[in-house]
Amino acid sequence: VLDTPGYEPDAPTDTVQGRATALTKTLIQRSDVTLFVVDGRSGAMPADFEIANWLRSFHVHSASLLFVANKCEGWDGVEAGEGNLYDLARLGMGFPIPVSAETGEGLGELYDHMQPHLRDQQGADMGDETARGKAHSYDEDMQEEEEEAEVQLSWAERVALLYAKEAMPMQLAVLGRPNVGKSSL
Repeated sequence: VLDTPGYEPDAPTDTVQGRATALTKTLIQRSDVTLFVVDGRSGAMPADFEIANWLRSFHVHSASLLFVANKCEGWDGVEAGEGNLYDLARLGMGFPIPVSAETGEGLGELYDHMQPHLRDQQGADMGDETARGKAHSYDEDMQEEEEEAEVQLSWAERVALLYAKEAMPMQLAVLGRPNVGKSSL
């Protein structure tokens, strides 16, 4: 799980916030699946629209993007909370998958949506020459992306990204505005 460090759309690239946004973009592009998490209780907020537009701006593949509404505990699909899910659909990401990280409700459905990506990764054995070559070329790819984004990742950030890609069969990035329950999820 790659818990993204943050998104600040207007931050200059030479600031901490700018570096966090560049790292977030890199993590999302390198992930197999991205969870865009929003608060199901509050409905669509301006920051959610900004993130949705930002995701579209660098063409995150829709099949690898799962739109998740957290904090939906106790909803059976017909209660007042359902209106917030329709409101969230205005973000242009489809209808969100309602879950509650706190109670575990809806996590089975989220897992079902992740199944195709898990199946895709089950055949990838890091002992395979192709997979090892992909992991070793990852560091070179990172250097090229950093140059394009005019951002230098620290050694620790590079090692963490390289280890994550090499050691784990499926990379899951979690993105959303603050306090939507990303870490709880």
